[in-house]
Amino acid sequence: MKLKADHPGSFVSVKVGDYFLLYGEDAKQAAADLGLKTVVQEIPGLGETTVTGTNLGWPHLAKQLQLHGHNVTIGEWENGQYQIVKNLDVADFIPLRMKLEQENRIYTIDQVDYAAGRVSLQDDTFGVRTGFPIFRNEPVSIVREWVERQQEKDLAVAARTEEMLSETYEQSQLDTAKRLITEFCEYEYGSEVDFTDLRHIGLACTTTDNEQHILQVEANLVEPSISYLLDGELVHRDKYQNLSKLILKELVTLDFDHLIRTGLDAAQREPAIIQEDVKPYHRYSVIEASSTDSYVPDGGRFAIFDEETWDYYYDENSWAKVFPDAESAAQFIKELEKADAEKQQPGLTGQPITREGDTLTVGNGPATHEVDITVSDEEWERIKEAIPDQTGKAPDHDGTSQASGRTLPPPEIKPIVSADEWQRAKEAIADRGIKVTSETEKVYPGEKKPLTLRRGCGTAAY
Repeated sequence: MKLKADHPGSFVSVKVGDYFLLYGEDAKQAAADLGLKTVVQEIPGLGETTVTGTNLGWPHLAKQLQLHGHNVTIGEWENGQYQIVKNLDVADFIPLRMKLEQENRIYTIDQVDYAAGRVSLQDDTFGVRTGFPIFRNEPVSIVREWVERQQEKDLAVAARTEEMLSETYEQSQLDTAKRLITEFCEYEYGSEVDFTDLRHIGLACTTTDNEQHILQVEANLVEPSISYLLDGELVHRDKYQNLSKLILKELVTLDFDHLIRTGLDAAQREPAIIQEDVKPYHRYSVIEASSTDSYVPDGGRFAIFDEETWDYYYDENSWAKVFPDAESAAQFIKELEKADAEKQQPGLTGQPITREGDTLTVGNGPATHEVDITVSDEEWERIKEAIPDQTGKAPDHDGTSQASGRTLPPPEIKPIVSADEWQRAKEAIADRGIKVTSETEKVYPGEKKPLTLRRGCGTAAY
């Protein structure tokens, strides 16, 4: 490949369909570094060649490769040959001698060892006090986050300085945003951009796979944001404090595939709800364990960070829980989240069972979780005999049926109606010879609520 020959010191990835692929030795090394799968394909001019790649977009692929110390070149096929989209030098990923302000200290990036995944930082703050250099060692991924934050700070400082020095600052930022959008549209579509309405500047448009819906992506340069619309209805919006943030976070890395994937993902999750700056909360996350922390034992590269304590997750011996790889840590997080969920699940044991018309209720109060059920006429008659109608009557709260005087056994039901838990709901009235089968299931999140079972096209809710 000519692109590889022109960039021998860089990992070359080219776009093929929805994927960005690497070939040959680049593919083998990238697969080893990033944990990707490989295939061997017969490629004209190359013969049997190892191939790997990702459909997560080139920004994601490039960052992961640079975290392992690789230069990256991204290419796309255009006019009969591959054209360079991005050419990224790893020297700019974590720049040597760059100053970082972190935790009220100033560090200078001294050395970067990508093979070991570590960065040596000189602590300038303590160095001034002690008269001799003090060094700190941190993972590459952590320092890269610091670099990104520092670049944001530096950009903000530069922006404030420029604003104080010139009344044309806002116009300058607007011109920069327009230039970046223009370059993107000219490259992607070969067309000019309509800046007549700065609140609605089209960036991307496509139809869903079934061609039933239209997805549009727009930029707003007045109230800095990127909006995603499905059939004209807003489904997601990323808002930014100012144009500088919008430029840094979005416009400098505009990518058609990334924009479309973000919009489609948002539409599939909640098509009828506007999602605006809502990030899913996860209490636990995987981080690289710091070898400099005294409470981190040897033998593990990864640990778990607890958002509630803002610290490591510790084992019963008060040591940070460590793991040999990120996958093991992620699996342990699933177990923690499952245990937390079980602790939070309210039970309905001991709650009364009453009936109003075709509705059976387990517990007290309004129902918010629903499950449709179907019973035969014979079974419905048996239900009515076992659980008398309470329409217009105040139900007893001791679990006793007013009409029959029978004490109904308490249900054993958890707050999420799975197949197993639906079986428990049926067992709650099984001793009265009643068979209940679910026709459809519909579950909504909520607090501790009673369980309601409605006959036919009615709904079972708890």
